Amino acid sequence: MRGSSVSASWLAVAALAVVFAMTLAALHPATVRSMVLDSMYPPDPRPSRATSVTAARRAFFALCDSDPSCFAAPGGLARAYDEAKAQLARNPLTLARPPGSKWPNERFILTAAAFEFVVANLLYYRNAYPTVPLVIMWAKNGAREPLASVTAKLYEAALTRQVATTTAVECRDRPHFRGAKTPAPDAPRQDRAGRPTPGRRTATIICAR
Repeated sequence: MRGSSVSASWLAVAALAVVFAMTLAALHPATVRSMVLDSMYPPDPRPSRATSVTAARRAFFALCDSDPSCFAAPGGLARAYDEAKAQLARNPLTLARPPGSKWPNERFILTAAAFEFVVANLLYYRNAYPTVPLVIMWAKNGAREPLASVTAKLYEAALTRQVATTTAVECRDRPHFRGAKTPAPDAPRQDRAGRPTPGRRTATIICAR
């Protein structure tokens, strides 16, 4: 910025770039006029993923309910979501693998927990926002085919995720992973493709090395 003779700037950043923007603002506040931070996950001190996802979901539901073009059913989107989860808890849906999909199995059981996971992952991607109300209503109404298509696309997107790269970034940008005492064992965790992924304890051990 100094080399370009830029005295101050407006920043609009998303995802991991939020960390960089906040670091810039903290170290060189005079260089930043204003910032727009667009991230599902807040920076440190970092709450649990479940807390962040719940807050993001509630905020999205409230915003969607305020726009009739987003969702206009009685009771709002949160109620439809809860009803869909309750229905799936009673009667999980069996989804068939769409043609051409990279799903490893011919069938996939959409449980209430899996449905919650699908919605959480859709909320991570801004271009998927219009799909969220549809997915909730599909789950509530038992529409297997469109649910299978969305779930398969999330799985294929997960195949491009580099766990090693993600862990390296966490080691660099999360101070509590460096030089910390080894915490208690993690609960088993998986990425979007169902592969094991490092939890806090594992990441602390890796970063310490």
